[in-house]
Amino acid sequence: MFQILIETSSERIQAIDSLVLQFNLEQLINLISQIPTTTGGLELEELSVSIKISEHGQVILLNGSQGTGAMTLKFKRSTTSPNTYEKLENLLANKLWQEANQETWNLLCVAIHKKLGTSLTTQDIDQIPNATLNAIDKLWHKYSDGKFGFTVQSRIYKESR
Repeated sequence: MFQILIETSSERIQAIDSLVLQFNLEQLINLISQIPTTTGGLELEELSVSIKISEHGQVILLNGSQGTGAMTLKFKRSTTSPNTYEKLENLLANKLWQEANQETWNLLCVAIHKKLGTSLTTQDIDQIPNATLNAIDKLWHKYSDGKFGFTVQSRIYKESR
């Protein structure tokens, strides 16, 4: 499903043939719908298309304002892969706590598109998807017999205040 956002310039808008415009926009949407939304562990996050609509209703692809081309695709790392947490789960199952801790950090960095090993700010942490936090927490809780995990740490922190 596509959400279309149309931005207009301050140029005077002339009456155009709506059927021609509709046909040309449908052609563009058909082209865009053929772009795969996932590839190589990446998900399409944003697609920008620079177009001009002629006075005759033709849709013309334009070069981007900074030489980016008529179409810009932004991808993000997919966090929904079934194998995303496999390494962490194996480390936890084997009670390799330090390695699992490092893998947890790596997963958090990946979730917010940060370089592995980067320190995370409060703002970064706020960007981590709840699904990622919940999945990691459940694994830690399960394999540590309820001794480790974000919810355990949170409870201990609250009790110490």
